[in-house]
Amino acid sequence: MKTALAAVAVLLALSVCARAQQDFFGMTPEDAQAMMGKAMADQARHEAELAQQRAKKAQGPGYVDLALGTYATLTNPQECILRAVGRHLGQPARSLEGAPKVYLESRTILEDFQVYVHNERDSWPNAFSTIYLRQANIIFLDDHSSLYSPKRTLDDALAGQYAAALSVGRVAEPVDVAESWFHETYTKPGLSACDAN
Repeated sequence: MKTALAAVAVLLALSVCARAQQDFFGMTPEDAQAMMGKAMADQARHEAELAQQRAKKAQGPGYVDLALGTYATLTNPQECILRAVGRHLGQPARSLEGAPKVYLESRTILEDFQVYVHNERDSWPNAFSTIYLRQANIIFLDDHSSLYSPKRTLDDALAGQYAAALSVGRVAEPVDVAESWFHETYTKPGLSACDAN
């Protein structure tokens, strides 16, 4: 879509006579303007659809979804998980200021996730996944409850991603190791990461 807009814009910007444009591109300036108008209308329509999807997703799961257990929830506040992981990695306590933003799948449209991953990793994923993107300093956290169990919770998954974020520029602790550590230290015994802060 954006490529089509760029091509039409270049066409219109060329300072060649109408006849040369028609001979070279096979269309008149009026055809080019009509094409650009359609492309702009299509882009505006697409952006409006995305805005609607974002607004709907921003409300999060509805009561029916929660009642059916479609989405998992964090039992520890994000800041407590971040501080616990920081201590575990030997880093000073820190707040959420400067920490990666966390976007839950239940509140994020797939296209936004795809664009962030494409910009950083030059790939276009077909589905949402839990991932830390260093350049954007964002954690995408898949909160579908089917991914979690008593042996691995959403809190554990977030702890693993925070470990990845805090390990940038250092020898990284593998995400699964950090998840297991958080699970054994806090989740399994039913402790709150906030109590240790």
